[in-house]
Amino acid sequence: TGSTYGKLPTPTRSGYTFEGWNGKNKIDKSKSGVAEIVNETSRVYWASPIFNNEWVINNLNPSTQYSISYDIDGISIPEYNSRHSGNLGLLLYSQNNDTSTYPSIYMMNRSGHYISVGEKYHYETSITTTSDVNLSSAKYVIYAYSNRFLKDGTGVFATIRLYNIQLEEGEVATEYEPYYITANTKVTQTSDHTLKAIWKANSQMQK
Repeated sequence: TGSTYGKLPTPTRSGYTFEGWNGKNKIDKSKSGVAEIVNETSRVYWASPIFNNEWVINNLNPSTQYSISYDIDGISIPEYNSRHSGNLGLLLYSQNNDTSTYPSIYMMNRSGHYISVGEKYHYETSITTTSDVNLSSAKYVIYAYSNRFLKDGTGVFATIRLYNIQLEEGEVATEYEPYYITANTKVTQTSDHTLKAIWKANSQMQK
């Protein structure tokens, strides 16, 4: 503990380029490519999709605990007649109509709270996925959920920014940074470490 990983092997795979090693992180705030999610003030859907069903299937394991953290900024509040929903945050949502078979999992931030313009809030929680989370038939998607209001009977939404999103496998977030583990990355846990290869397909036909 406290030492570096040292020299790591460079694997090869036909049709792919090796981009590095990672550990338990699924989304890392500095490397996820998801700098921010801003909800529109008027939309048909009740939330903004962040990661689709294919991402969920490829990255989340069934019946597994994950730690989540993210930051939220209040950007704007629409003109409205009445308040409808004071929840905001992240939601692992099943698009399948049979929600009794495919339940949703809330990664919710401040249930019942209406965020103010200029307000900043950091949130951390943990969830355990359902046994069917990696089944394509369940159609899970990770959504950003914003405050909902009503204007002349139509749903309108507060604009929020979600950023520094980090999702890791396990009950407690690991301490190592960055997302890509290199020879200089320090070891912080005295236990077996599983590093996974990060691959980029050389053509559109491969994943």
